[in-house]
Amino acid sequence: MTLISGDFQEVIPAVLPFYHIYGLLSLAIASLHQGSKVVTIPKFDPALFLSTLAKHKVNTTAVSKHLLMWWNYDTERCHL
Repeated sequence: MTLISGDFQEVIPAVLPFYHIYGLLSLAIASLHQGSKVVTIPKFDPALFLSTLAKHKVNTTAVSKHLLMWWNYDTERCHL
């Protein structure tokens, strides 16, 4: 994670569940402690996830293996 400097602020989508230790530590605690903007997503929905990336100009993300597998499989439809 990058510390905030000047006008820069990390923007992170919170697609991982906070009840899991990885989501809780990487998103809720560490990111907020460093001053990052955390955009919560209530549940994983491909269209919502991709629109969140674009709308909030996300520059950092913490994802699970399954999300990466979906992203790799569905790359042609994602148009990123």
